[in-house]
Amino acid sequence: MLPFLIAATLSAQIAPAPLLVRPGLLRVRISSALGRSEIEVEIGVLQRQRSTRHYWFRRASARDGFGPPEYATTAECPIAHDRLESLEQIPMPVPDLPGFGRESTQIILDGAQYVLETPALHQDGQSGDLKLTSNVGSPLARWIDALIAALEPCWRPVRPPGLIP
Repeated sequence: MLPFLIAATLSAQIAPAPLLVRPGLLRVRISSALGRSEIEVEIGVLQRQRSTRHYWFRRASARDGFGPPEYATTAECPIAHDRLESLEQIPMPVPDLPGFGRESTQIILDGAQYVLETPALHQDGQSGDLKLTSNVGSPLARWIDALIAALEPCWRPVRPPGLIP
């Protein structure tokens, strides 16, 4: 019995750490105004214990209905990690009430709605949530387009281990 316990203890120490999967924490969506198409990417943390933090991506695309999702991770697609990191650098909009300060000078009749939903951090250190929407050409749209382009060669039909469908 003792040799079995020693062997089990040793194998537990050298076995690779299991993947820890957390629910999605970030979501981006592009909805075409006239084309009735939509792309949604959910992003979450996929991390090995005592190792580098990685993220998972789940993409669903629709044109008259969503098909099966596709997946990617920053472990196989390191450029996506760089794109994620750059999110904290995009310029944020400011409140704009009619009659105060600056006034909107652009009206876009067609285009796409870009949406970002993510945890946020206030300047005083408190956490919160952020939902940001914009149209084509905005800093948010450029960031989402760059993320989608970086992920394009990385999509696979196979779900990362431990990720709940």
